[in-house]
Amino acid sequence: MFFVLVMFLDARRDAGWLTAEHGVRGSIDGVELTCESRWWGNQWNVTGESAFPIPEKLTLFVSERGMDHGFWRDLRVGDSRFDARFFVFCDTPALLPILVGEATRGALSNTGPNRHDITLYVRDGRVKTTGITMKDDTQSIDRHLAIHRALADDHRAFLARWKQHMDAAAGRAEQPESGGRGPAGRPGRRSPAAAARAVVRGAEPAGSTVSAPAPNEPGRPDTGRGRRRQPPRPVPRPTGGRAPPLPP
Repeated sequence: MFFVLVMFLDARRDAGWLTAEHGVRGSIDGVELTCESRWWGNQWNVTGESAFPIPEKLTLFVSERGMDHGFWRDLRVGDSRFDARFFVFCDTPALLPILVGEATRGALSNTGPNRHDITLYVRDGRVKTTGITMKDDTQSIDRHLAIHRALADDHRAFLARWKQHMDAAAGRAEQPESGGRGPAGRPGRRSPAAAARAVVRGAEPAGSTVSAPAPNEPGRPDTGRGRRRQPPRPVPRPTGGRAPPLPP
């Protein structure tokens, strides 16, 4: 009977709801959910907590309602629409494009039929989402779960892109234009990755990655384009401190 009256709880019975002090609590896919009734307007406070999927100790706060106590600097993630709509704070700003990726931005932007936003808070290796929902909003729990999953999805997507770039860089090092022959048939310049592998294997010294200039090539020490040699200048003999004699 209790679940029939509260439709958004009834929609996710797989949470194993248990009675709490002011509502119920449950867990789905590693996200601990707490739902507390506000006793007016058929509204509930919903909180979801899970482990932060990124091995980095940082503080992240994202809210459509604006700044909160202790978070005063609004940062940008690089998405103009998202940045204009959400207040974002992070004590490691350089990681924002990685932390708040495309999946996370999409999950936070989904406010459901009643325009109830969800606030994201990360601290001490824990992820916390908080928001208000109506008792008949059957998708409210799913929106909380989507944010927790999106953080992990964005992290995996970043690692995959990083691996692709690294694989592509290693592949270019073996191409002819990076380590083959130049137009004159001489060994061309090799990429840093190919040179590093050669040094590790002991195939050649580190200084042999650039081909030496050909004979008579500008810049070579034995080039024939040097200046004409001048005859040596006569060295004056010492006079013992006396002034030279005057000419007759």
